[in-house]
Amino acid sequence: YDIIQLEVKAPGTLKMVFVGGGKLAQELKEKALQKGWPITLTYGMTETASMIATSQGEGFSLLNHFEARINQTGLLEVKGSSLFHGILWEDEDSFQYEVREVEWYATEDLAQLKNNKLYPLGRKNNVFKIMGELVSLSQLEDIWNQLTFFSKNSFLAVVEDLRKENEVVVFAESSALQSLYQE
Repeated sequence: YDIIQLEVKAPGTLKMVFVGGGKLAQELKEKALQKGWPITLTYGMTETASMIATSQGEGFSLLNHFEARINQTGLLEVKGSSLFHGILWEDEDSFQYEVREVEWYATEDLAQLKNNKLYPLGRKNNVFKIMGELVSLSQLEDIWNQLTFFSKNSFLAVVEDLRKENEVVVFAESSALQSLYQE
């Protein structure tokens, strides 16, 4: 984002720039391409040790070591050699490890597969990304609604942002804001 806003041109020796962690705004992509940045979009997730597919145009092409399919609920399922082997978590005062026992991993992403190309459609749940981090709108709304001075006179909304991908905006009546400053 910053180098494009500063109108920095790509070095002539640069062959490819992988861009991932969230959806790249079309306007930002076009500006980058105009400045000579050889953009390659990536699609992936932590569970796949980063990217599983790349795109320089229409749809995403799977990397050679990944396979994908769409299950009956429309969710993307993947399998491949860099898919995670298990999950480690802390349980009170010890660590637990659970081995992944299924061959195909069901993501939370809705997608389509057409002509060997992957087309992500969004998330199944009420989750979105801000600067590459997943944020749950439902959890934010639960916390927000516990703030009694706002709960009846306001709501949260997610809006697109060129740099952050998304941001959360609060809409509130002025009386709700005044009560906040009086407390």
